[in-house]
Amino acid sequence: LEEAVASLRHDVDELRAELRSTQEALQTLASTVPLEFTVVQYNILAGYLGENTQPWFLYGVDLHGPGGPERRKSIMQKYNERDPETGQLVHNGWPEYAEGILTPDEIRNVEEYDEEFFRWEVRRERLIEQIARMNADIVSLVECDHFDDFFQPSMSARGYAGVYRKRPRDSSDDGCAIFWKHSKFDLVSYEGMDFIDCVDVHTGSTAKDRCALLALLRSKTHRKKHVIAISVHLARNPEDPFMDHLRAKQVAQVFRLLSEFASRCTAIAPTENTAVVMCGDLNATNFAKLRGLSLALAAITSARVHPFVWDAQDVPTTATSVTTSRNVRIDALLFQTSRLKLVNKSEAPALSEPIPNAIYPSDHLPLRARFQWKSVLDREMSLARAWFRVMTDQSLCDTPPLTMGELRALWVIFDWNHEGRFTRSKLRRVSHFLGLHLDVAMENAIFDKMSAAEVDTNVGDVLDSVPNIKFNVDVSSCGDDKEEVVDFKRFCAAYDVAIYSMRNEQLPYLIEAFKAFDENGDGMISVDELVNVLQACSPVPISLKSGMLFDSFRDGSGSVAYGEFARSIMQRRRLNVESSIPRQTSMEAPATTPTSRPRS
Repeated sequence: LEEAVASLRHDVDELRAELRSTQEALQTLASTVPLEFTVVQYNILAGYLGENTQPWFLYGVDLHGPGGPERRKSIMQKYNERDPETGQLVHNGWPEYAEGILTPDEIRNVEEYDEEFFRWEVRRERLIEQIARMNADIVSLVECDHFDDFFQPSMSARGYAGVYRKRPRDSSDDGCAIFWKHSKFDLVSYEGMDFIDCVDVHTGSTAKDRCALLALLRSKTHRKKHVIAISVHLARNPEDPFMDHLRAKQVAQVFRLLSEFASRCTAIAPTENTAVVMCGDLNATNFAKLRGLSLALAAITSARVHPFVWDAQDVPTTATSVTTSRNVRIDALLFQTSRLKLVNKSEAPALSEPIPNAIYPSDHLPLRARFQWKSVLDREMSLARAWFRVMTDQSLCDTPPLTMGELRALWVIFDWNHEGRFTRSKLRRVSHFLGLHLDVAMENAIFDKMSAAEVDTNVGDVLDSVPNIKFNVDVSSCGDDKEEVVDFKRFCAAYDVAIYSMRNEQLPYLIEAFKAFDENGDGMISVDELVNVLQACSPVPISLKSGMLFDSFRDGSGSVAYGEFARSIMQRRRLNVESSIPRQTSMEAPATTPTSRPRS
């Protein structure tokens, strides 16, 4: 017995040693290999909604040929027809609302197609097989029902854990689900919300229909890295532009929840170690308009927002929902570009027929993308390239203006030897490192901007409060020759002049937001137009004071042009992000380690 116990102890000691060795190997791997993970977004077509007998499907009937669109329109009218006195639907479902428009043979074809391709018992196995083939680390499922009795056990058997939030409406059985691989992530926290679409001013009652779900996940291999996964399903009818206001209100509520959620978790998951991925069926065909309205709402109402709001980018895709009545791109995967790099994405199939069918079990296609965590150097090189695009007057510059924290990080790169000055030789060195072509004319143009920039007194006061920056004189001797030298204040002032005098403010999402506020299309936003859109979109109470963000309203001119609109929104973005950075009192020069990006 003693020999057996001793042998077992020896085996345990060997296993412990092997475990320590494995842990050390993982730590070494985490320090040398960046974190990569894949994300899938999928609207699975809820079981209780997946019926070919719904008027927007009706597969098996030619409603595109001669007279087809008129017949579908008549079917929709009968489907929605209500008794004027009782408000009840006149026709008692399928096939009553199609009788007299579809022939008996066509009705039979619809029912046979439904049995073969729409029935839940058939589709569910195809759905789980398709999800398993994509082998994602994080999966967002929207319009998801049967969570407890099917998806959770099926995904668990494949190595996933998940959380779920049902839509608030009693008659709706679906909701949003987030799954993650056990082997890749641990759940730290999660939270859900129901969108408030409107509030009765007399009773205080609210109308709620859709929901969102957030999950904070910690990497098992890179223990300091976290991902906030968001799953959303916005208001329906993407073909109706008037619903964009409601969808913008819903996105604004998601952004507010994200800011609050990240703030509560900041002790566990600091902003600089956390990336955001937002997945969902946005039910909007114009993502730029949706994002622009949400950004404008955040700026005008002075709402605190997470940095993701400003640097989110959607993964490029083709149409994501293909039926007999629509072929649209409404599903999205958005990622935080300051933290993540898109390294791969799935190719959309060339569909010759509407879905669902024998291959694709939903009326939406799944989206899959692979992301890699950006290193500090990757992030700061991206900032440097954005700075060069602005300072060399490149017309295509679609990134928001750099914040003071980002300019501070750039100064560390340009002042690479920690002298506290920026020179032509340093400019050439950085451009060479970035692989950018910089000719003499471009170099001269940059330093002409530096020389012409006036350092405003107020700007100087702001910069004086920025820690870890060493200021020098504007001209000094470099070897045997005189060389133009720029200090940090002038470096920032020149950038500010350049950024607001070029096409950078022509950001697509701000243009779309301006069009939404400019209700009469005259190229100006009036006070009334501003208030009208805010009342339709804002998730928080608003007043005329909200418009005081714009100088034109303060000086009494009563209207705002696009230039002022864009500059004011972007300036508010810089203040919003920068004001959350903890201030330090030291005025010492920056350390050799690059400064981190601003915290939210």
